[in-house]
Amino acid sequence: MKKFSLVMAVFMLMITILSSSAMAAELEPIEVGPYPGNDITSQINLDDVNVDAIIQDMIQTHTDSYEMTEEDYIWAQNVIELYNSNESKNFSSTRASFDDNWYKLRYGNLIELTLDLDEGISNSVALDCLNLSRTAETEAKNNFSNYQDSAQHFIWNFKMTVSQSKTIARTIGNNHEWGIAMINPMLTYHERMYNQYIQEGYSENEAANKALAKTVFYIPQFKYDTVCIMQASYDFFNGFFTDESKMDFWNNCYGRAYPEKGYTSGVVAFRYSAFTKRELVLDGTGSGNMAANLTENQKQSIWSWDWYSY
Repeated sequence: MKKFSLVMAVFMLMITILSSSAMAAELEPIEVGPYPGNDITSQINLDDVNVDAIIQDMIQTHTDSYEMTEEDYIWAQNVIELYNSNESKNFSSTRASFDDNWYKLRYGNLIELTLDLDEGISNSVALDCLNLSRTAETEAKNNFSNYQDSAQHFIWNFKMTVSQSKTIARTIGNNHEWGIAMINPMLTYHERMYNQYIQEGYSENEAANKALAKTVFYIPQFKYDTVCIMQASYDFFNGFFTDESKMDFWNNCYGRAYPEKGYTSGVVAFRYSAFTKRELVLDGTGSGNMAANLTENQKQSIWSWDWYSY
């Protein structure tokens, strides 16, 4: 796919320049991803923002207009094989059934990996960042047990920025949230494709293989289309992502900003950002709502400042 190879190269340069000047002025972190366009917005009715209905329209539009090529199938199969080799469950690429593939999509990791690979992240870098997330989880649990989710996301993005780059940290951090948010739409599309292939006379094994490959290839396009719609509609953005994901987008961005301030420890940086500057969204401890402290102004800012896209 690689829709954004040139745009992403420009973006990597711009984000470095913009964020450096912003941090010197002690402003909110500035991160502006590439504007993908509005290819699908002319085909989708946004007058009545019903998120589920818009997603169904998106899926129907794609189903009506796209037929998978052999090249697309090979790309998707390569992604699936990488995913299988990464997973501790060690799924075999030859073991295909609707239920097996449903589980691969259900936990979001296949979606997340597909987006990372499509946006230029290598498998080895993705695995390194996964290990950093486990270290961040331990540090957050040991140091900020009352605010573990907020601390974990901040520290993880801090570590990825130090170890890799701010651009890579943003890509992987954002795609983690997209991987979660896209589970139900991709399960819906996968089931539709599976049933279609069964009706066309394919065996269950063949239908399962083709449906998963077609879903994997659709994952980057679905994100692209969704970003286009979100950039035209705050209400769609607000309805598509949970408040927990929006909280993570906020804390992730601040985590990526703090290495530029001279901090070498994510734990120290989180403590200063959370409790001295009071600029983070902290877990809603004891409220029963993880993102209870997220405000409407912060949601609007995440959307308008583009802390969620590419």
